[in-house]
Amino acid sequence: MDECKPLTTGKIVTLMSNDVNKLQDLFQLLHNLWGAPIFIVASFAMLYGVIQWSTFVGRGLNSFSFGLNLSRFGHTSPCPPV
Repeated sequence: MDECKPLTTGKIVTLMSNDVNKLQDLFQLLHNLWGAPIFIVASFAMLYGVIQWSTFVGRGLNSFSFGLNLSRFGHTSPCPPV
């Protein structure tokens, strides 16, 4: 039977650092989940104040081109699937 090797200080620090980075990524994602919709609505409101209905025309064209690209290329990532 193999005995467990004792963990070195460097290995423990690396494991803890990876855990903290994953936790940081999680909290950033959670922050974006509630913050992004507010930011988008506020941006559209301010843009509407400047250029009025052209805001929605631009957003419509953006959505149309996204759908066109999606139907033409079949994926949304900049790199083709592996």
